[in-house]
Amino acid sequence: MRTAADILADRLNDVPDVSRRTAVFVTMVGNLARVNTGPTTIDVPCVGFYPPVPGMSVQMERLDGQWKVSGPAVSLPAIGTISGTGSPQATVTIGGKTYPFYYRTGYTPTNGDQVEVNWATGVIQGKINGSNGGTDPGTNPGGGPTPLPTDPVLAYNSGQFRSRWQANDVRASDSVSGAWVYNGRVAAALAGATVAKVEIYLPLRQQLGVCNIGTHGYADLPAGWVGIANSTPLSPRGGWVQLPNSFVSALASGGGISVTSGNGDNQWSGTQSDALSGALRFQGTR
Repeated sequence: MRTAADILADRLNDVPDVSRRTAVFVTMVGNLARVNTGPTTIDVPCVGFYPPVPGMSVQMERLDGQWKVSGPAVSLPAIGTISGTGSPQATVTIGGKTYPFYYRTGYTPTNGDQVEVNWATGVIQGKINGSNGGTDPGTNPGGGPTPLPTDPVLAYNSGQFRSRWQANDVRASDSVSGAWVYNGRVAAALAGATVAKVEIYLPLRQQLGVCNIGTHGYADLPAGWVGIANSTPLSPRGGWVQLPNSFVSALASGGGISVTSGNGDNQWSGTQSDALSGALRFQGTR
């Protein structure tokens, strides 16, 4: 018989061995990159960018216990300034750091020259007379509408009512009605929003006969039945179900969702057994 320790070990084995860190490239040793990482110097495979320039900060990734150099740790500008001459390499200052680069035959490096560099080959492409930083398009003063968050708004509570609230699970049958309440969560989520679509999550256990869904005006379960407005036939009755947009104003005002039948027996898990029970998600803008 499998023990709890066996199950835990299996789950740990399923966790991917992945990590990431930065290092400083030193040199190539055969087909391996020698890097300084913390107080340690190691030789690891180099993929994705080959070879780096000595002194460059590089990104290291570990997968299944194997470290590798995957590329530069930061984006690399292609324009720099000659800050030291020499042969066969010159020193180029880029982003406040200096790097050695080879240069093409016919070009004589001079301190202060603005040059274009090729990081992949480690070669100065040549002297340039300027660089194009692009044109600032400006910003939109109004900012424009932004999409609503995709995270669902969870129900605060749920229940089934037959002369009194009897259980957290929701039911709509011949003599029992059900409801979800949101304790102001939906009103807060929809403040200033324009809603194009609304859906509810219904963890269906049983469906039979007639079922209607609508809205009510309560933030929490009251002593009596919450009632139902905007009543409409519910179909489908499980999973994410789109609701009429006419429900939105009642929900945004702090109300909730009701289900009734009168001729059937429909049942759903409540919020205590399924946290997504009655959850609402919206599409729209603010």
